[in-house]
Amino acid sequence: MKNIIVSLFVFSLVVSCTDCESLAYYYKNKECSLLISNNSGGIELFAGKNPFTGEECDCKDSFRWYGLYQNHMDIGDTLIKKKGELFFSVHKKDTVLKFDWGECEGKIYK
Repeated sequence: MKNIIVSLFVFSLVVSCTDCESLAYYYKNKECSLLISNNSGGIELFAGKNPFTGEECDCKDSFRWYGLYQNHMDIGDTLIKKKGELFFSVHKKDTVLKFDWGECEGKIYK
């Protein structure tokens, strides 16, 4: 019985650990260009138009990286995340804000 409890504890620790390499790979391969017209969908969804094509689009963010900074974004701003980079930028009328993906479990990702 004691072995089962120890095994369950170890398993729960392994499952709860973040796989930083996978998350970095996910975000590095993500691309999004969005003129924000609605950020009321909460931290998981920003909707608007692609500023380059004019088509309606959304930047779904299931791991909530963009949403961590939604208080820095307003309707009319442009969110740009280029494929191959681990940062995104928010272009405002008079400034550009850059948000790095940053650190995960003590390692800096760039």
